[in-house]
Amino acid sequence: MPPTDPGKIDTLIDGVRELTGAVSQLELGRRRNLFLIRVLGLSLGIDIVLSGLLGFVAFNAHDASVRASHATSIASTNRQTLIASCRAGNDAREQNRQLWLFILDLAREANPHPTPAERKWRDSFQDRITATFALRDCDRLGPNGVPTLPPSPSPPGPR
Repeated sequence: MPPTDPGKIDTLIDGVRELTGAVSQLELGRRRNLFLIRVLGLSLGIDIVLSGLLGFVAFNAHDASVRASHATSIASTNRQTLIASCRAGNDAREQNRQLWLFILDLAREANPHPTPAERKWRDSFQDRITATFALRDCDRLGPNGVPTLPPSPSPPGPR
């Protein structure tokens, strides 16, 4: 038979109320913990995605850096090749100029007293030789890699 003593019933009711409050507190803690677990899981997922993106960006940056370094190396090699080619061309131009000046000197020796027309023609021919075989400035390459010509005192005439 159930207890009929009012003091025991009140104690029992107070115990049930305490248990109900404790269960309510446990339910609130469970809900809070579940929310925190979900936020932690979302944060972990975002961290994984961001880490993957960071790795992808770092790989691409490294790859771009390697390609840029390679392109710079190729450009430097090409520039050195252009300069060497320009200098070889200057050597050939100088040899041609010396040959033509030698021929012109032979013509002067053969005719030490030229007419004014012959003297004008020789001077014009020497100017043409100087302009045609002018050395290129190999240290100053143009935008397309072509060496610049020095300013000519008398540009070559029509051919």
